[in-house]
Amino acid sequence: MLGGDKPPANTDEGAQVQNNRNHGARVDGPWVFGLKHGNDSRYFYVERRDKDTLLPIIKRECEGGSVIHSDEWPSYRCLTSEGFIHETVNHQENYVDPLTGAHTQGVERSWLDAKISILKKKRGVPIHMLQSHLDQYCWKMWRKSQPDLFIAFLEDMRATYIINDD
Repeated sequence: MLGGDKPPANTDEGAQVQNNRNHGARVDGPWVFGLKHGNDSRYFYVERRDKDTLLPIIKRECEGGSVIHSDEWPSYRCLTSEGFIHETVNHQENYVDPLTGAHTQGVERSWLDAKISILKKKRGVPIHMLQSHLDQYCWKMWRKSQPDLFIAFLEDMRATYIINDD
């Protein structure tokens, strides 16, 4: 659906994952990394899905000591040693880990909604515009309880760019 640009490389050295999926063929194309906590969703278009790409995003966006639920992708194995509480779910066995309750359902569902909004309703987005569309979608979800999104936008702009009201 995303057109016009070359998709990112999907090769990740050292990331050996056995994929016993039973639902369709592999889909190549842009890879979006997501974080979610309540209404706060953040999505990042990434060229690679390796530790060197994902860990800086996680460290920048999540406080140390945060509980992070993920699947068992090899790039996430370092999270505990980096100061996070890391709980995993093996999607080949469960959607929710029966021992820890770890799951990725919130971020997966939010990403499905984002894909529908960004890709289907807008009939695709050029790769070079994807991150800005992801940012706009996440902001709207974060502010969705506001009665007037335009006023919320102006308030956020003011809080971001005006240092002193005097």
